[in-house]
Amino acid sequence: MPLTRRSLLQISIAAAAPMAALKPTTAATRGTLDPDTDAGRTLIFRKLAYATDDRVGYWWLDGTRYGLVDSELTPFWQVHIGNLFRVHELPGGAYEVDFLSVSFYTDVNDGQYLRKFLNPYTRKTIDIGYYPPKVVTVHFGADGDRNPVTDADGITHTDAIGPARIEGDRIWVQADRLLHRDAAAPKGPVRVNDLCTYFGATRDVANPHDTMPAAGLMFTDINAWPPWLEMGDRPGSYYSRMLGQKVSTYRQMPASWRALLAQEHPDIARDPAGMLARSAR
Repeated sequence: MPLTRRSLLQISIAAAAPMAALKPTTAATRGTLDPDTDAGRTLIFRKLAYATDDRVGYWWLDGTRYGLVDSELTPFWQVHIGNLFRVHELPGGAYEVDFLSVSFYTDVNDGQYLRKFLNPYTRKTIDIGYYPPKVVTVHFGADGDRNPVTDADGITHTDAIGPARIEGDRIWVQADRLLHRDAAAPKGPVRVNDLCTYFGATRDVANPHDTMPAAGLMFTDINAWPPWLEMGDRPGSYYSRMLGQKVSTYRQMPASWRALLAQEHPDIARDPAGMLARSAR
């Protein structure tokens, strides 16, 4: 009798059960990885994107930022992102993630850190609009999604998880975040479309004892021009394509990103995990 996808998943979870007995079971470690159910997609997303314990985890992303005008891509710079996260369990299967993201841009030709940029469309040299690093907290309901929320700057955040897919020992889940602020708002329009696909090994995600399984990320975004680019009403989009990996220690982050962090944000580099300590905020 052939094995179905669901029976294979149940076998893999059963095989991991003896190790799971070593650690208390929470709502985040129960259930099966059925990608066709809300509960399954939620668990797949949480384990690939974050963790089911409260250790500090790390993501790095590297790629290229482009301008997209008349279906033609123009490279702007290389992007190097480091993200730190820590999960906090909430009642009823919900959870919060404290999140710190630090980005650096380098020249596409010589790799030098950029503070200014010659806009190829306007021919103006402008200051790079880096956002100051700060810890933000994102709340996820038991179904994994977040209801649309509007922040203090009038930006509405909408998140969606799924679909998910399992093929043999590989597992994927999509997770998209859309940000919008109307053009009539005092601070101007915002339109961000972050499109993520997380992936990993089915056996790792199915193992309740593996609370922060290895994972990778394919990321792209298609956004409106940020105001600091001084594009005015020029049509087009602010586009990027990146790859990333989740790691469990700071030393596993790319050496080039760690060097830039020490150069530009030595206070964070001295104790990156400490930035996520709630008692310190």
